[in-house]
Amino acid sequence: MTSPPPRPRSATPEVQSQTWPHITSPPRLVASTGTTYSGSIAATSDCPTRPDASESNLFKSLQWTSDGSTLLTHSEDGGLRTFILPPDILSPTLTPLTPYCTTFLPHRIYATALYPSSSLSTPSTLLYLASSRGGPIRLHSLLHPTLLASYPLINAHTESYLTPHSLLIPPHRPHTFIAGSASSLSFFDLHRAGSAPVRTLRTIPTRRSPATTVTMKGLITALALGGGGGGAGGGVLAAATNTRQVGLYAGDGKGEVVGVFGLPKEPRGEAGGGVTQLEWSKCERYLFIAERRSEVVTVYDIRNTGRRVGSLMGRGAATNQRVGVSVAHALGGEVLGGGMDGMVRVWEGEEGGEAVGGWRAHEDVVTAAVVHPFDTDTDAPPWDNSLKIWEVPRAHTHSSPEDREP
Repeated sequence: MTSPPPRPRSATPEVQSQTWPHITSPPRLVASTGTTYSGSIAATSDCPTRPDASESNLFKSLQWTSDGSTLLTHSEDGGLRTFILPPDILSPTLTPLTPYCTTFLPHRIYATALYPSSSLSTPSTLLYLASSRGGPIRLHSLLHPTLLASYPLINAHTESYLTPHSLLIPPHRPHTFIAGSASSLSFFDLHRAGSAPVRTLRTIPTRRSPATTVTMKGLITALALGGGGGGAGGGVLAAATNTRQVGLYAGDGKGEVVGVFGLPKEPRGEAGGGVTQLEWSKCERYLFIAERRSEVVTVYDIRNTGRRVGSLMGRGAATNQRVGVSVAHALGGEVLGGGMDGMVRVWEGEEGGEAVGGWRAHEDVVTAAVVHPFDTDTDAPPWDNSLKIWEVPRAHTHSSPEDREP
C-alpha cells in the first residue's frame, strides 16, 4: 500500500489562529488512505470481478460510530469497509488508514444504518444494516464479514423482494428499525431474524391515489428521527422521497401523520433532483433537506409544518451524485457539506445564507464531510478515492442553537 508523505510536525500560524466555524485555510490533516483506492475498481478492489471494474473506486458515503472509534464507508466497488481509528491519531505524524474489515454484498447496496450504540469497548454492539436489490435486509458486524441475520421485505402481490432505499435504527429503541421503500414505511423487530415487518405504513393508499397534505408518493430515499424521540410519545419521523416530498409522522413513525409538504423550486427557479438526505438541527426544531442537482440545503421549521425558514446557499452540488451534508452536534450545530469543487463548507444558523467557513479538501468532488461525535475531527472523502481526517480548530466561545431565540 502506498501512503501519502508525512505532513509537517506543526501547522502554519495562519491555520493555528483559526477558530471554528470560520475556517479559511485547510486544517491539520491527521490521517488518510492515501493512494490505496486511487484507481479503477479492478486495480484497487478486493472484488475486481464486477462488470463495471473499469470505473473509479470512489468513496460514496461514510458514517461514524457513536463512540467515535470506527468508520463505515461504502465505495463504488460495493465494498463496505470498517476503519478503526488508532488512539494516537492526533500524533505529529500522518496516520495511514487501512480497513480492518471489508464486506461485499451479492447485489448493489442502496442503504446502510449503523447501530446507534456502537462502541469498540463492546464489540457485540458494532453492527450495521444494509439493503440491496433482490435480497433481504442484512445485519452485519463491523468486525467481520459474516452475515448475522436477515429480514425479508416482500411484495405480497408478486412475492419478490422490495428494495429499501433508506434505513434507520431509532437511538432510543435500538431493538427496532425502519425501512423506507416505494411509498411505504416498514417497521421491523431487530431481534426477530427472518421475520417480516411487524407493521407497514403506506404513505399513499394506492398507486393511483392523488397527492394530498397527508399522503406521499415515491421512493422513500431519506429518513431522520428527531423532535424528542426519548419521550413517552416518541419522536417525529421525517421521511422524504425522490419526488421531492417530505412527510412528518408522530410516534416514531407509527403515530398520526403530522403533515406532508412538497419542496419549492430553488431561488433561481430550478428544482432539485429528489431528496437524498435529511438532518435534524442540534435543537431538533429545524430540518435540513439535501437534494441531488441542488445548490442549496433547504431549512424548515418543524414546529410550523411546511414553513421554509431559509436556504444554505452555495453548496456546489449540482450533480446526480449523492453529496452528503452533516450537522456538527459535538460543536455548535453547524452544517457541513462537500462540493464538486473539492471544498468542505460550513454554514452557521438556520436562517440560511452563504457558508461562513470552508477549506479545499482536495482538487476533486468531496462526497461527504462528517464531524467526530464528540471531538473536532472531520472526515472528507473526495473523488480521488481517498478518505481524509482533519483536525479542526476549536472555537474559543460559541453559542449553540439551544441558546438562540426561537
